[in-house]
Amino acid sequence: MAESSLLMDQPKVLDEYLLAHDLTDQLRSVDVLLDEDIKFADLHLSPAVLEGLNRCGFSRPSPVQLRSLPIGRCGFDLIIQSKAGTGKTCVFAVIALEALKFNHGSHPQTLVIAPTREVAIQIHEFISTMGSNQPDLSCSLCIGGVDVKEDRVNLNRGSQILVGTPGRLKQLIDLNILKTQHIELFVLDEADKLMEEQFKIQIDEIYRRLPRDKQMIATSATYPNELDKFIRKYMQAPQSIRFGEEIRLEAMEEFYLASPAGSSAKKDLENKLSLLKSFLTSGLDFRKCFIFTNYQARAPIICNYLNKDEAFVLHNGNVDYLCAELTQSERNQNYNNFRQSKERKLLISTDVSARGLDIRDIDVVINFDIPSDKVTYYHRIGRAGRFGQAGRAFTLVSESSLDQILFKKSLETDRIKPFPFKTQT
Repeated sequence: MAESSLLMDQPKVLDEYLLAHDLTDQLRSVDVLLDEDIKFADLHLSPAVLEGLNRCGFSRPSPVQLRSLPIGRCGFDLIIQSKAGTGKTCVFAVIALEALKFNHGSHPQTLVIAPTREVAIQIHEFISTMGSNQPDLSCSLCIGGVDVKEDRVNLNRGSQILVGTPGRLKQLIDLNILKTQHIELFVLDEADKLMEEQFKIQIDEIYRRLPRDKQMIATSATYPNELDKFIRKYMQAPQSIRFGEEIRLEAMEEFYLASPAGSSAKKDLENKLSLLKSFLTSGLDFRKCFIFTNYQARAPIICNYLNKDEAFVLHNGNVDYLCAELTQSERNQNYNNFRQSKERKLLISTDVSARGLDIRDIDVVINFDIPSDKVTYYHRIGRAGRFGQAGRAFTLVSESSLDQILFKKSLETDRIKPFPFKTQT
């Protein structure tokens, strides 16, 4: 594809409405761009939805959007598998908004389930912003960590679209707060995560309470064989939109850094902390950086280690962390501080942030701990490289036998190259 064809025009929008990635600011990888000169206006969408897309900066569809929207708008069940950051959320948001019947009152008509609170919050904001020009639209968020009384008040007022996490949505159904008899669209976002044991029973129970005659959409960046069996038991002759078996992100560069082995697990941790701080202060260029750890207890340790160095904070700003042990208000505050920052910013996180989050300007991801499998690794580094933009991923690998075994088992490929950096002594 010619370089000029990668630079695509976008409408000018206010920051408060900006959801689309600016495709004119940098080159994008070919897996998110179309050769054809097709715009959303060519897809026969309603004026209200087109206005919402334009206000939010969406001009041209990505390949997955172009293939999925016409089929989804015809009411077919859809299984959508496409790489992280290629625009899957926009697909079901548009289908949901196009399907709304405002003359049916304010009964819930669309139910969207996400595996984490942060992803649910993002989807809720996305749909609400896209539909902000429709005064009769109400979209409610139902997640854990919030008093059920608030959900009761919101749902009693009436909402056509509900977005939530499995546990809270099942609870609201069991309490007869959430009435499901008018649901016409059921969406499972990050469906491969929702098929895990911790969610399966809840998803089954929710599905059992929904009307038989409904449309269903399942989205996922990865598509293990087990997902196909899990999804198809809910669907009626689903249409499958899949973009390749290879899950790598074309525009991401991937590296690993060697950390000296210690005489104990504690010393291994100290060596990695020292390597991390040295690496971050070595002139590493980034705008925003996610640092992932496998352990909830380790997130505040890394955060405190970096924040106690005044010179580090002066250069990188104060570091926050995100994990399930925080209250919902603390999670919201730390997440929003990171997302809204206009300065160089870091966020330490467990895998509560590994999926679905689309935050502008993340260009570096660091795995402080080696993820347990390739799928988790892929989702983590997918926080950068959004919509085909360039990014870099670094994994800290201790020279201890445990890290070496895990690295060879889970990550080692020709794509992940050694990065020549060592902690200065």
